Amino acid sequence: MERYLYIIMEIPYMGASIDANFDFYANADLTKYAGKWIAIVDRQIVAAGDTFKEVFNKAKKEYPGKRPLFDWVSEPMHHFLM
Repeated sequence: MERYLYIIMEIPYMGASIDANFDFYANADLTKYAGKWIAIVDRQIVAAGDTFKEVFNKAKKEYPGKRPLFDWVSEPMHHFLM
């Protein structure tokens, strides 16, 4: 599955929380979120939806002061050998 990672953050770098969220992201099974945007806060998927704006607004409203990690989870690619 291809993954495209979008991190929205401001200076200064919030290293520990971003690193923990990225570690969760890199190892999570995200197949049920294929074709959706997700937001990760404190090693949990806290929002999922069809648009970035929807997921961004929900994550920022429910977790003010946190730095969510955002990702669009692509559809799984099926390869056939012939």
